[in-house]
Amino acid sequence: MLLLAEHGADVVKVEPPGGDPFRAYDGARVWNRSRRSLTVDLKNDEGRDVMRRLLASADVIVESFRPGVMERLGFGYETVHTEFPRLIYLSVPA
Repeated sequence: MLLLAEHGADVVKVEPPGGDPFRAYDGARVWNRSRRSLTVDLKNDEGRDVMRRLLASADVIVESFRPGVMERLGFGYETVHTEFPRLIYLSVPA
């Protein structure tokens, strides 16, 4: 994501309530540079609506949850592809 952001892509990082826990590390400012971020609770309807609005204007979604988490949150590949067929969906679990 950093490489895309450094080359001019508009990268929006969606963080959980309370923010990204890695922000506590000194390197967080470097890792998160050149991108915007917002806090979204994907476990409630309002948060899922925000995510759908983001996806409607996005070209790519990159998610790094454990396998199955995006499906449980309502944003698995099949669901997202049905609603946003032109969106590129990339899953990079740890």
